[in-house]
Amino acid sequence: MTNHSCWPNAEADFPLHSATLEVRALRPIDKGEEVTVSYIEESLPLHQRREALQKAAEALLVVMKVPECSDSRKLEELVARRTGLPLTVVSEVRQYSRSLMKPQVSSDKRGYAPHEKLPETAP
Repeated sequence: MTNHSCWPNAEADFPLHSATLEVRALRPIDKGEEVTVSYIEESLPLHQRREALQKAAEALLVVMKVPECSDSRKLEELVARRTGLPLTVVSEVRQYSRSLMKPQVSSDKRGYAPHEKLPETAP
């Protein structure tokens, strides 16, 4: 998945009745820049955002102490049980997430990578 930022460059959504995760850029993302999302409601007052982040961090630490987290397959099984998603979907999402960390090769015939700005055209 992605890390938290109070100034995220993307948003993530699980559409209803779907086993997919949609990630959309909120602004242009530079080559090599980490894709981040906000784990909390950004409109909350500062003290409530801090409390929410603290709770999220504590929950993550608890999950990371679970023995299943050290084994990829067991972690996928744990996530599948907790989310109710099929194990195949969890595996595919993890594989896709890992692929996002690798350099992307563009299939664009002009050779532009997905992060490159296309040349401007005259009107």
